[in-house]
Amino acid sequence: MEKIIPDYLQNLSSFLQKTSYSEIPENVIERSRLVFADSMAAIIGGSAEPEVETLTKRMLISKNPGTASVLGTGLSGEPMTVSVINGSAGTFLEMDEGNQVIAAPSDWMHLFQQ
Repeated sequence: MEKIIPDYLQNLSSFLQKTSYSEIPENVIERSRLVFADSMAAIIGGSAEPEVETLTKRMLISKNPGTASVLGTGLSGEPMTVSVINGSAGTFLEMDEGNQVIAAPSDWMHLFQQ
């Protein structure tokens, strides 16, 4: 079965592969650090919500631990399953991922589901 990589992920991957750290402006690096930290906090905080805990229990039906970490829980599972759990946990609490212009579900958070 052939894997199909969405164009935006292919473009981002190509950009990152060709770009050295020294080429990235300091303000972009700092903003990225803040967004990443904010997103991790939202995922870990969201993982403790009762609805997300229930989702996690229902989705991790296999006793096989898998290779991906369910953030904030100490559990692991298959990468595709865990990406849904982590993405759901993050969007449960996170509405702006540092963007003060609008309060809408975070586009960045959905990268954790890819």
